[in-house]
Formats: sequence, C-alpha cells, structure tokens
Amino acid sequence: MCIQAGQMEWTGPAEEEPPLVRYRRGGVIFLAGAALLWVGAGVAAQAADTAAAEAELRHEMAALVQTAQANHPRALEALAAWEAARQQRAGADGFFDPLLTVAAGRAEWLPALAGVPAPEGLREQSTLTRAAVERPLWPGLYARAGWTERFWDERLEGTDERRESLLGVSLSVPLGRDRGLRQWRLEAEGLDAGIRAGAAGREDAGQYLRYETERRYLAWIEAANAVVLAGEAAARFETLLNEAIERERQGALPAYQVAPARM
Repeated sequence: MCIQAGQMEWTGPAEEEPPLVRYRRGGVIFLAGAALLWVGAGVAAQAADTAAAEAELRHEMAALVQTAQANHPRALEALAAWEAARQQRAGADGFFDPLLTVAAGRAEWLPALAGVPAPEGLREQSTLTRAAVERPLWPGLYARAGWTERFWDERLEGTDERRESLLGVSLSVPLGRDRGLRQWRLEAEGLDAGIRAGAAGREDAGQYLRYETERRYLAWIEAANAVVLAGEAAARFETLLNEAIERERQGALPAYQVAPARM
C-alpha cells in the first residue's frame, strides 16, 4: 500500500480485498446479525407472552366451566335424576333379598280351622315351631333352608321321646315360566335405560353449560376490550382537540374548523 497526494492506494496482491472493505463488510454482517437476533428475540418474547396469555385464558375459562357444572341448577337437577335412577336400579335387586319365615302353634284337638293361621304340619296334642329362609341365588334358581321342631303332649309310640326335629336344605328351579323372574328382568331393563338416560342428561347439561359459559366469557372479554379501545380513542381525540384549540388560540386554525369538534 502506498500513499500519494493524500490518497490511499492498495498495492498488494490483486486477489485480496483492501482491509477497509473487509472491515466494512464485517461490520455490516455483524449489524445484520445483531438486528436479526434482536428481531428474533422480540418475536420469541411476543410469542411467549401470547402463549402465557392463552394459557391463563384457558385456565380461567376451565375454572368457570367447572364452577358452572358443579353449581348450576340445571347440572344439579341432571345429577339428582341420574342418582335417583341408580338408586332405583339398586332397589330392584331386592329380588335377591332373602325371605325369612317363622311360625309357631299349638293344637289341642283341632289342628286347623278355616280362617285361623296355623303352621303347616301341626297335629293334635302337639306344639310346633318352624323357621325357614329362602333366597334366590340367581334368577330362576332358589335355595331354601328350614328347621322344624314338634313337641308332643304324649310320648311317641315305641319310644320315650316327645320331640321331633327336622332340618333340611333344598334347591329348586321352576320348570314353568317364573313370573317373578320375568318381572324382575323387565324392571331391571327399564331401570338400566333410566340410568343411561340420566347419564345422557348429565352430559347434555354439562356440554350446554360449557358452551354457554365459554360463549359469555368470550363476549365479556370482547366487551372489555371494546371499552379499553374506546377509552384509548377518546384519549387520542381529546389530545388532538387540545392541540387544535391551542393552534386556534395561536391563530394557526380558523375557529369554524374547531367548533364542530367542541360540539
């Protein structure tokens, strides 16, 4: 490199760029990279703020929906109907409840008389006690267990005993149509349908409340945003009006141009 008459001239190899050009190019690249990083950081920060705002909005909306579904009369009514259907279905299983029968009686001469309840198997000159339990093991299959004790006034013939005891267990399957079983099945099917209808009613009430809550919440946000925008617009208008009044006072604007804005 040589300097002649205040000028700088590059005399190095032709394939190399002057240092000043390289420095300028490096500076431009550095500034462009920094600008890109700054813009990218701003975009990332804006995206993060937007994501945080959306997450907060979803959280608030979910809390409002949960509160509505837990406390709204429509949801409570659907829940009560569903619970009632479930309780009725549980009550239908009373078909399987055991039946206990206990009887006792004494006969002097008449073992039975029309209109007078007497245990089956009661005989003259005896006292009879009996107890039995019957329970459906499965629709159409019944189990019975019973115990009977009879006391005679006189000893039994050929023995010194005056007491007879009987204990028995039986299983029975009705060969004909079991009407009780049929009725129970029909009732159970109807109550199962009622449970499904109650569950569908709960789902319908929950979805309706979700839709209405989210719709009204978004409408409230839009209204609040409109209020903010209207306030900002009013503030800008007031600033412009004050500037126009000041320019009118200084004589830069005629009064007729400012008068409509004052009205």
